[in-house]
Amino acid sequence: MLVIAILIATATYQAVLSPPGGVWQDDSLSSNNNGTDTAKPHIAGQAVIGSKNMVSFGLFIFFNSVGFFTSLSMIYVLTSGFPLQLELQVSMCALIITYDTSMTFVTANNVLSVLFTVVSIALPLVIPIATMVARNYLKWPRVALQCTSLQSA
Repeated sequence: MLVIAILIATATYQAVLSPPGGVWQDDSLSSNNNGTDTAKPHIAGQAVIGSKNMVSFGLFIFFNSVGFFTSLSMIYVLTSGFPLQLELQVSMCALIITYDTSMTFVTANNVLSVLFTVVSIALPLVIPIATMVARNYLKWPRVALQCTSLQSA
């Protein structure tokens, strides 16, 4: 299970470094000499899809971040008995900071960048709570079914 969590973290981290459609290789801040605009303004290093389709890129950011932070949460739980816990936590914090920094650089829109920052702060807090609630909710019908079968016996 730990290997799977690490592979998910690796894949989602790589998706930030190489987003779908790639990144712009040049700066284009103004229109052509004849006054016609051929493309939206962009900066080298920003995601191409982020400047062309903000909704798709926003969905990509959200679900990629859910996968990344969920896999880090799984790694944390699965390594709770690891003797070098402090070192592991420091490296995971550094990984989160570089993920957030890379995503902020790649994001072409300031609104999307702020939204991503809020999501990246909230997800590590929400994911453990959401998984605990989901586990308890999924167990509840079985417990209720067992109680009703005991009462009818």
